[in-house]
Amino acid sequence: MKKLLKYAFIAIIMFTCIAMMANNVQATDTPETTPGAGETEDGGDDGSAEEETETTDIEWTDFSNAKIELKKSGNTGAIIEISGFTPVKNSVYRVVLTNSSTQLEATEDNFMNKSIQDNLVNADNDGIWRINDINSEISNAVELNQDIYVTIMEKARSSSGVEAYGIGKANVKLAKFAEPKYSDAFFATYVSKDSTQIVTNFTHAKVNARKMQIKIGQITDNSILQKIKNQDTTGFADLLKYARSNSGIYNQKLNANADNDISYNHAFDGQQIDLTGKLNNNSYYYLYVSLDDENGKYIPAECVTLALSNDMAADAKLWNLFFYGSSDFKWADFGTTGGDTPTQPSQPSQSGTEYPGGSLPQTGVTLTIVFATLGVVIIAIVFAKKIKKYTI
Repeated sequence: MKKLLKYAFIAIIMFTCIAMMANNVQATDTPETTPGAGETEDGGDDGSAEEETETTDIEWTDFSNAKIELKKSGNTGAIIEISGFTPVKNSVYRVVLTNSSTQLEATEDNFMNKSIQDNLVNADNDGIWRINDINSEISNAVELNQDIYVTIMEKARSSSGVEAYGIGKANVKLAKFAEPKYSDAFFATYVSKDSTQIVTNFTHAKVNARKMQIKIGQITDNSILQKIKNQDTTGFADLLKYARSNSGIYNQKLNANADNDISYNHAFDGQQIDLTGKLNNNSYYYLYVSLDDENGKYIPAECVTLALSNDMAADAKLWNLFFYGSSDFKWADFGTTGGDTPTQPSQPSQSGTEYPGGSLPQTGVTLTIVFATLGVVIIAIVFAKKIKKYTI
């Protein structure tokens, strides 16, 4: 009996020890709970975690290698081209034009109200993104005599749908392109007894009312005509100097038509250019146009072209001018090489150099001939080796 009691007492002690050990393990596995990041003591959410997520999951565009340029668009417009960057899927881009180098803030107001109201688009899928001149804001900036600074603004959306605004590239000063100044500066232009229309291709915004100084005079220096006929690139430059200094047979400052181009049309503007009795038949005349800069408000601009006079009947007082590049324009024989077929109006090269009356070198034809010759030589060598291989 004593042994039985002894064993029972030992069992009770062992059970008590095991129970105490189990309680200690449970206390160790259940730590004391304290409010964590983004939580309150009563278990609520203070919003800080959500805010951190919203601001950290936005991917901003890398514009460090971006190239921003002003480009001529059509006859009188301008656009902005941006290349050298990879757009981000959830971002929208706009540009802000200013005449100041002051840094803009990345705000919704600047993005929505101070930017050009058109998003960057890549309609041609050529890696060049464009801002179009919807409200003539770019054309106006080009026409005014002031510096142009551009800032790219980015509107980004996080994965949680929260929008943010950032500056991609700021205060980039844009170089203005050169305006046409020879025959390529005119479009749909004619001058005759009954009607006159002079249309220029200068960059222009309709909000700007301009004045045109129009001058017409006879070209008596045959060396200038010879250069233009023979496609000498200095011919039109010489004609421009000649027209500036020549008094002309007509010289008036007229209000330009309030339209999307800088032009003059007597039907709308009221005054016909009358050259009756002032023209010598089958002679060459220049048409010179310069724009009034209004005491430096606008950039200076001037252009010149030439025409052949046609005094059809002195008694009837009928006359007109056949402009350079038209089918009615003919060259006289100045004792130099070249036919009487008029050359086409000048076209600017890719580098911006003018080639008045001329054409660009036919580099493509030369390269084609070289590659064709190399191809023939290679084929000949291959056939020669095969003939040698199978010849006994």
